[in-house]
Amino acid sequence: MKKFRSHSSKNTTSDNPLPELSAFKVPFFQSSAIVKLYSGTEEVKVIVCPISASSAKFEIGHILIQLFSGRGLAKYFTTRAIIIHGPVLYSETSGEEFGRALKLLKRTLPWYTLFIQFRNLSIEESLAHAFRREGFRFYDRLNLCKRISPLEDAWNELSESKRRQIRQSRTNGLEMIRHPARSEVLAFYNILQGLYKRIVKPLPSVAFFMKFYELSLSGEIKGFISLARYRGKIVGGIVCPYDNTGRVYEYYVAAMDKELAAFKVYPSVALTWEAMQRGSELGCHVFDFMGLGVPTKPYGVRDFKLRFGGKVENPGRWNKIHNPVLYFLTEIAYNIKFGIQKILLF
Repeated sequence: MKKFRSHSSKNTTSDNPLPELSAFKVPFFQSSAIVKLYSGTEEVKVIVCPISASSAKFEIGHILIQLFSGRGLAKYFTTRAIIIHGPVLYSETSGEEFGRALKLLKRTLPWYTLFIQFRNLSIEESLAHAFRREGFRFYDRLNLCKRISPLEDAWNELSESKRRQIRQSRTNGLEMIRHPARSEVLAFYNILQGLYKRIVKPLPSVAFFMKFYELSLSGEIKGFISLARYRGKIVGGIVCPYDNTGRVYEYYVAAMDKELAAFKVYPSVALTWEAMQRGSELGCHVFDFMGLGVPTKPYGVRDFKLRFGGKVENPGRWNKIHNPVLYFLTEIAYNIKFGIQKILLF
């Protein structure tokens, strides 16, 4: 959890739920870009919680919460509060002040929220006591961050197999599309949807991805979608936001790797390198893979990502069950349907 220091801050208005932070380095998932991205959607509500010394003002920082929920009765068994890369601190804060913010956060959430999860950008030891005092538990979660500047060093850091697959993909006719048409983005979404059905994970609606596409094209948010095309057909894509901290994020990626391996075409590998190149051109210096899973559990995605090189980190997560009864009932139903698996790891 990064600190962003300043000697002053501005209060929000109804039109701008976050203070003006143009002078600060704020992670994408804690910025006004996320507010714009989810504005008007039914599947995710964005809640902004202030961190202050005495009142509900943005004096010290903020916590931006993504509240994911199903529709109708499903909301009582699906609602979860996710905080990615928060909190954002504009100045020094005490554990007591942050503890008050956590209390406010819990009061702000609907009573049927199953759990609260802080997905850390880094570990801020000074806040750990406040988290524990408010009933949060720390869980190990790995991540991989790779320097992409200078780009030549980033290339040399790739495993030999990854460099070979990128070269073969180019030689055998795989094209990278930096400025896709709407129809091509829709074709990519179909591939992404198929992947998420197979791995049994929730995926935002196509409207979310089209909004990302449109806002990134207009420059209202920092981000891009790169697609892969083979023999005239869209065979994969990658969605990458970036921010003024110098990071570009692998947000969503999917490709037809198994179908094309026989042709020595590897779209996922080529797309990941394309995103690194593009991020570097945009002035970013770190490619954030957005997760390597739990250290003690085998994870094929981790093995794939590690071959790109980079630094393995363990920023972890702070989790708290917000409604124990609903959580317990939901976990039983989830385990019956999908097998023994903790919903906090979903």
